[in-house]
Amino acid sequence: MSVSMTLTAGAMWVSARSVRRALARDDYLDTLDPDRWPAEPPARLRRSGRVVVSREGDLPVYRYEPAARTPGLELMYLPGGGLVNPLVAEHWWIVERLARATGAAITVVCYPLAPERGADHTLAVIDARYERLAARASRLWVAGDSAGGALAVGLALRASRRPDALVLFSPWLDLGLENPAIARRARRDPSLRVPGLRAGAAAWAGERGWTTRRSIPRAWIRPVCPRLCCSRAAATSSSTTRWRSLGGRMPSERRCA
Repeated sequence: MSVSMTLTAGAMWVSARSVRRALARDDYLDTLDPDRWPAEPPARLRRSGRVVVSREGDLPVYRYEPAARTPGLELMYLPGGGLVNPLVAEHWWIVERLARATGAAITVVCYPLAPERGADHTLAVIDARYERLAARASRLWVAGDSAGGALAVGLALRASRRPDALVLFSPWLDLGLENPAIARRARRDPSLRVPGLRAGAAAWAGERGWTTRRSIPRAWIRPVCPRLCCSRAAATSSSTTRWRSLGGRMPSERRCA
């Protein structure tokens, strides 16, 4: 593990204590705030580009256009949150870094969450937003972290026009948490616990199956934390998938072209 990842994991052990405790509870869904709402874009983004806020039903959609843009490149970002929690302030750091590295105009989609909404509603919102972007973009990437990474992969499998690339941060591809390595690593993970994650995924998926093994577009993966997240991703990796690990780097538009 690199020094930066070691320090990140150490900081998470301190900052995520309450999250660990909540996710360890079998009644985790009962602890969710019914009025939870996505974090607003930080002021610094408005100083480095243009921020546009619109609505998709009763949820916001954010678009960030950096001052130094790459012509024709659009990126749709799906934030994580275990399928039950909205975008948080830390997700804007990912948006900022993606924009800086790629020059893409980034659309942040805040999708419907479980347990109030299920998979069909979530996927319909994501698909509709993607189709609108695909209609005008000459190049279109999709990025996501954790649960957002799983949604990004599912979108790539469904879309009539596949994304030109995926950028995945510790994607949660094993929604059923069936990988045996998870049980061995769970106690070492600084923030995640199986009971709460499994409850959220079950509420979201309903009667849907957990996994799909098919070929997807080229994907760049950056492991954020080397514990439970990586076990969740490894469980469904396919030999037909072109994965590339970024290590500690962000994707470069020139390198990924």
